[in-house]
Amino acid sequence: MNEGIKERISALVDGELSEFEARRILEEIEANPELRDYWLRLQIAKSGLKDQSLGFIDKDISNGTFDRKAS
Repeated sequence: MNEGIKERISALVDGELSEFEARRILEEIEANPELRDYWLRLQIAKSGLKDQSLGFIDKDISNGTFDRKAS
């Protein structure tokens, strides 16, 4: 599988293709098991990222870290 098709499939997943381009890529995916597997992996990754909570990023741990170092 070449990088060009991977980029086009990624663009499809991200909704960046025109309707014509999307239909064309979907036809290629339908005809090629390797592309279907890649498409499925991208869909799983996208749904996992979309549903995954990243709330821990906003937590400030610096005070607790500083307090432990000071002890």
